[in-house]
Amino acid sequence: MGKYLMIVQARALPGHEADLPRWYDEVHFAEMCAIPGVIAARRYNIMENSPTKPAIFGLAIYEIEADDIATVSRELYRRTRAGEMTRLETLDRETMTMTFYEQKSEVTA
Repeated sequence: MGKYLMIVQARALPGHEADLPRWYDEVHFAEMCAIPGVIAARRYNIMENSPTKPAIFGLAIYEIEADDIATVSRELYRRTRAGEMTRLETLDRETMTMTFYEQKSEVTA
């Protein structure tokens, strides 16, 4: 079974910044974790003392364990198209990025 991360960077449309963290925490993460293979969802904000500043300060990370990441991706898109995922209308879709990463190694303390 493979281990993957789905990294999403997104922001809300101007004037709707409070909508995004509430949607992630109260709605979206539960819907995402209901997809077979998605085992965890976390949200992060950039730290003030970061040496570089990305264009988007918010980050969501989804941990996925699956035999085939394409199966998880297809189910996510299916649920989205079917209206089974709650859309945040104030999400800035023009700047959103979503990227899958496959784990290749691991060292733990």
